[in-house]
Amino acid sequence: IGISDKFLFINEIFNGNKESYTQAISRLDKAESLQDAMDIIVSYTGENTESEAVIQLLDLVKLKLPSNE
Repeated sequence: IGISDKFLFINEIFNGNKESYTQAISRLDKAESLQDAMDIIVSYTGENTESEAVIQLLDLVKLKLPSNE
């Protein structure tokens, strides 16, 4: 994750909470499937998956965890 993306995610998804961001990234690194990763993201964002920042984070996760569907 690039530095500009990191700041975007912290500010837009985690409401400026760097600790929540760090925790989420740690959890995402351990995700075993795309669905697991999406569940983790939703646990932080609620149902707000339409924001540009969330879409960018999901795109990065999809690169790491290809869909098994």
